Amino acid sequence: MKSSECVGQLMPTVYYAGQRQNCHVLLKFRHTIQCVLNHLRYSIFVLYIITMSDINVKIATFIGEAPLYKKLEIPTNFGHLNAFNGLALTFYCKTCNDSRTFNLIAFPEQIRNSHFERWDSSDSNSQHYKGHCNFCRTYTVDFLINTISKLSEDGKSSTLFLRKTGQYPAYDIKPKKVVLDYLDKEDKDIYSKALMCISHGYGIGAYAYFRRIVENETIKMIQDLSNDSAEIKTLYDAFLKNRRMDKLIEEIYPHLPSSLKDIGDNPFKKLYGQLSVGLHSLSEEECKDKSVIMDSILTFVIEKISEEKGAVKDIRDMLKTF
Repeated sequence: MKSSECVGQLMPTVYYAGQRQNCHVLLKFRHTIQCVLNHLRYSIFVLYIITMSDINVKIATFIGEAPLYKKLEIPTNFGHLNAFNGLALTFYCKTCNDSRTFNLIAFPEQIRNSHFERWDSSDSNSQHYKGHCNFCRTYTVDFLINTISKLSEDGKSSTLFLRKTGQYPAYDIKPKKVVLDYLDKEDKDIYSKALMCISHGYGIGAYAYFRRIVENETIKMIQDLSNDSAEIKTLYDAFLKNRRMDKLIEEIYPHLPSSLKDIGDNPFKKLYGQLSVGLHSLSEEECKDKSVIMDSILTFVIEKISEEKGAVKDIRDMLKTF
């Protein structure tokens, strides 16, 4: 056999062997790409679930705790009639006399089966939801949920907002006992009025009341702290002579109990600084937000002062019997 014929017979074998090798490489590459895509799809799915879970928690907290007429921006995929059907939220159950998990049910019943009916994106719409206590199965609470969308300036997109426009039993902010025990009679009355203003969305009224409480109670709180701190007492005595409240608040910070410095800022400075903010320069919504923050800081400070006083008293009582 001639050498050329031998070469001709071997070439197809070499060619097909190379082809099989290339196919094997391509299949491995395709498998790798498929694995990457599957992992990417799974990661996106998990991220979506986590994101939606966070959004659901945010909405549930808003419905259960926000005062009436406060707005919350929500994703546009919540724009159908039964969007919040089955949503779980924490609410106070008067039958159980404790905070329980409630599930919202859309009313009337036919709404729950209306999966494709969407609220008009250019209008404001309201929907009634009833929450059932999952523990006692008897206590219920009613919410009137309102959504409204705002078109962008170019009219090509819209933003969806959620508002709670009704609630029964009525929205109520229950002050902590430690706060009521600390305030004097006049400030208790003012505090109740401030909380009532927050519950009805009257931000300016609430802010004005909280400013009055801060003005009345700041001196008392610093005076209480001075009873257990020689440094604060020295600064307080100096204040009684020069009446420089801003100077007193600035200088007492290094000597405050560590529990009052855990927030990383001077709580008295934050509270008293609100007295210099012009009430006329803030919107109703801004006043409402500031009122909620002032209430939280005020409650925090009073709780910590009460804890410190209680701890010091306990130690002193023990030392008497030691």
